[in-house]
Amino acid sequence: MNEAIRGAILQVHRWSGLTVGLLLIFLAVTGLGLVFRPQLEPIVERRMLQAATCEARAPVDTVVARATAAHPGQPIEEVEMVASPRASIVVRFDDRYDVFVDPCAASVVAGRSHWGGVFGTLEQLHRFRFLSSWTGDVIGGTAAAFLLVVFVAGGLTIWWPASRRALKSAFKLKWRLKGRAFELNLHRTTGIYVCVVLLAVASSALPLAFKPVRNAIFSAVGSPMPAPKPAGTKIGAGTQPASMEGIVERAKALVPGAADIVLTPPRKDGDAVEVFMVGPDEPHANARSYAWFDAATGKLLRFEPYASSSTGNKVHRFLSALHMGYIGGALGQMLLFLGVLGIPVLGYTGIASYLRGRRAR
Repeated sequence: MNEAIRGAILQVHRWSGLTVGLLLIFLAVTGLGLVFRPQLEPIVERRMLQAATCEARAPVDTVVARATAAHPGQPIEEVEMVASPRASIVVRFDDRYDVFVDPCAASVVAGRSHWGGVFGTLEQLHRFRFLSSWTGDVIGGTAAAFLLVVFVAGGLTIWWPASRRALKSAFKLKWRLKGRAFELNLHRTTGIYVCVVLLAVASSALPLAFKPVRNAIFSAVGSPMPAPKPAGTKIGAGTQPASMEGIVERAKALVPGAADIVLTPPRKDGDAVEVFMVGPDEPHANARSYAWFDAATGKLLRFEPYASSSTGNKVHRFLSALHMGYIGGALGQMLLFLGVLGIPVLGYTGIASYLRGRRAR
C-alpha cells in the first residue's frame, strides 16, 4: 500500500482513538457487565425476580390489576412472563417503572425504575437512556460505525505486514519488549485477536441503532418490509375488553412450551393486543413468534411464527441476538466478553504509547 495512504489512515485511526475511543471504552465497560446478565440477574436480583412455586398461577388480569393499584395513573407498556415456576411477572408502565408481582398469590413483591439495580443501571448507561431514545441511538450507532470502519478496517490496514515472514511474527506477543515498544506490540496483537468479535459487535449494533440499516437488510435479502400491525375492534363505552388471561392461553397454544411471553396492551382504542413468544426449540433467545388478538373479542387476528418469517426478519433477529450474547451459549458469551474486553486494552495501549511517543519527542 502507498505509504502516504497508510499514513493518512494511521492519523485518522490515532486521533479517532484519542476521542471516539474514549466513548467506545465507556460502551465496552458497560456492555461487559451485561454479557452474563441472564445468568447473574436472577441471583443478584433474587428478591424481586424469584417467587414461591405453586401449581396454578393467578390470572394475568388479577396480576395486572394489583400492579396498577401499586403504580396508578400510568398506562401499561407490557407484561413480561417467563416460563419458570419461580419467576415473578413483570408489569412495565409507560414511565419505565416496573412492578414485580408474585404469580401465585398475585401480591406485589417490589417496584422500581426499569433502570434501577445493577443491570438496569448498566443497560441505561450502555444505551444512553439517560438521554432521549433518538439521541442515545445516534450516539451508540455512530460509535459502532467508527469501530467498524476506523478501528477494525483501518486498524487491519495499518497492521497488515509487508511480507509472509513478518505476517507470522505479527501474531506473537513479545514479552521481552519494554515501554512503548511493548505497548505497541500488545496493541497490535490484541487488535488482531479480537477483530472478528469487534466486527460482529459493531455490525450487529448498526441495525439496532438505525432504522434505515434495518430496512437495508430487508432490501438486501429481498424480503418485504414487515406488514403493519392488524387493527382490532373498538371497545364501546361500558363494554369490557377481552380477558388478558384468555389471550395469553390462546397465545400459549400457538407456541407450546414458550420460554418467554411478552404481552403489549393496545396503545389506543381499536389497536390489537400484541403477544410475542420464544419457543423452546428456537435457535436463539431473540427468535420471536408474534401474535395479534382483538382487544374486544380476544379473537386471533394474525400469527407470524418465527420459523416461517422472512429472511430479513431472521437476519435482523440474529444480529440482535449476536449483539446481546444470545448466540453460541456460554461459549459465545465468553468469546463476546473477551472480545469486548479487548477495547479497554486497545484504548489503554494506544493512548499510553502515543503519550510516551510525545514525551520522547
